[in-house]
Amino acid sequence: MKSRLYAYTPISQINITSLVDVTMVLLIVFILITPIMLHGINVQLPQASSKRMDISKDAVTISISKHGKIYLDNARVTHESLKKRLKIIVGSTQNTSVIIKADKFVKYGEVVKVLDIVRKSGISRVGLPTRVRDIHR
Repeated sequence: MKSRLYAYTPISQINITSLVDVTMVLLIVFILITPIMLHGINVQLPQASSKRMDISKDAVTISISKHGKIYLDNARVTHESLKKRLKIIVGSTQNTSVIIKADKFVKYGEVVKVLDIVRKSGISRVGLPTRVRDIHR
């Protein structure tokens, strides 16, 4: 009879092997995805030899692809929706700064249109990033 009682005793240990496996997979996925999320739209910036600019962490990024498509923080927008969304952003935060990342093959007129929309929305702090040119060539 005693052997039957021991056969039905519950296991009092927690098996965490599968929990560790799932956690490691999630960690690897986040490590691989995070750099993609931080960089946004892939544009080829023109080169310049000027100094590096300090960029605030809460700056709004507007990207213009080489095909002329406009993105506001990785979301595709039109000129009209860009105006509306920038006015909402200006109303909710103070001292908003905008970074306009335009591909080096984008027409100058398109960059000026976006810059005009940004200025009309009330934002005066605008940055146009470039790649640093090697001066020692």
